[in-house]
Amino acid sequence: MEEKRTINVDYISIVRQEGNLVKLEHIDIRKPESLLSDLKAILEDPERTLLDLQSRMCEFYKEDKRRNISYLHHSDYTNAHTTGYVSFPKIYHQDEYNDMIREIEARTISKNCWSLSHIKERDGETAYQEKLNSYITEALQNKKDIYYRQCLTFITAITYKDASDECKKDPSIKLHSDAFCGGCSKDLRVNSDIVLRITAQLGYSSQSAYLGISLWYKGILIEPYSFFVNHFRLYQKYDWYIKIISPHTLCWEDIFQSVVDMANMATTHPEQFYNKYIKDEIKKMISGLTYIVEKPKYFIDSLIDDKDSYFDNGIRPEHVKIYKEFPDDMSMALIADKLSDAYELLSHLSDLALIESTAQSACKTIEGYIKQMLPKIKEYYVKNCDAIEKLNKNISDTKERLKELKDKMAVHTRRIDERYEGQDPSKPVKCHSLIEAEYERGSYDFRYLKDRIIQTERDISSILDMKYKRNQILPSLQHYLDIIKG
Repeated sequence: MEEKRTINVDYISIVRQEGNLVKLEHIDIRKPESLLSDLKAILEDPERTLLDLQSRMCEFYKEDKRRNISYLHHSDYTNAHTTGYVSFPKIYHQDEYNDMIREIEARTISKNCWSLSHIKERDGETAYQEKLNSYITEALQNKKDIYYRQCLTFITAITYKDASDECKKDPSIKLHSDAFCGGCSKDLRVNSDIVLRITAQLGYSSQSAYLGISLWYKGILIEPYSFFVNHFRLYQKYDWYIKIISPHTLCWEDIFQSVVDMANMATTHPEQFYNKYIKDEIKKMISGLTYIVEKPKYFIDSLIDDKDSYFDNGIRPEHVKIYKEFPDDMSMALIADKLSDAYELLSHLSDLALIESTAQSACKTIEGYIKQMLPKIKEYYVKNCDAIEKLNKNISDTKERLKELKDKMAVHTRRIDERYEGQDPSKPVKCHSLIEAEYERGSYDFRYLKDRIIQTERDISSILDMKYKRNQILPSLQHYLDIIKG
């Protein structure tokens, strides 16, 4: 069975220029096989130690022992806590190594004191020393295993770095898979009119890590106009990409294949490329925007029926809960959201309108919808502001009622405490909860207050939940009114 190969570990993915076209290829990362073989032999030899691993690494990497290499393994693409750097394994001096052995011995004795004492009493000093030595040997082997893995991690990082540097020197290699932590962008100029830009952000949380492709035509950023009308969100800023994917093992290959397909289409079938990524995108946007303005609930229902995915339709479970409680308000927030996006697109569309009639028509349609929906969005904005104001007053009044109830309950609490503290020590002492239960059975007023307090706390929680949902709707309406006013 063929061994599985890993991107940026065993090979680098590249986009290579060949004549007027580009293609996706792989370049093997050269490994120091003799070093890897020696390290493996040292690991498996029980007579050799961590210091032998260290010695062989220092011998091979004479000039690189102090290097910190920027490298991010694909398994950390969505890790919010990674540093994105790999260092040479710690170098132990003999005294430090001896101290480590003594520390392991002391910790081993402390951790296994009961079993070791039992062996010593039952089987004698020799058996005790043999068992103790086996524990220490196992602990030292674990340290050795960890150090070996650190060696492999450094080798992976430095061999990737060397291969990446070679790619940068080759003029035919236009793009190569990165292993970095943070954000970057890479451009592929297809011709004098078209530039494809890959933007990546890796090593962050799963919610913020991504790779995306944007398109520039004659110096104008071509938005994936249909994207925002197929994507649900409450107001939150995001960038615009022809394609966007969540990071995974082969994400570079996925994004490079899309770039290759687009670039070669632009070269071999320029009219088809122009229609697909410019004219058709504008038409899809206007068609989708019309559908949302006229039938927002149908749009939301269709997304709810689809499977949730951060990079699919963007709808989240909390959006569904809000929509079920406030369908009209949520629908208007969605319209406001989409018209806000469309309004912000007008500047780019206006530039494109100078060379494309479809963009001219789109600008007029967007301006018409913005004017048409402005009064309705204002109405829902005022409605939600008033609702939140009433909820705030309701919260304040309900918290005041809760305080009054708890003040009354304090009288009963003191009586229960007095019964607990005044028990006869010569008799079995009852726990506080048992005394409270006995008191509750004999006091209607206590039971009544307890039920009222529980219900009032639930009422406050319910009102706060209602306020939270209203506050999720309001920003979309507010943002729309702000940008239209601006």
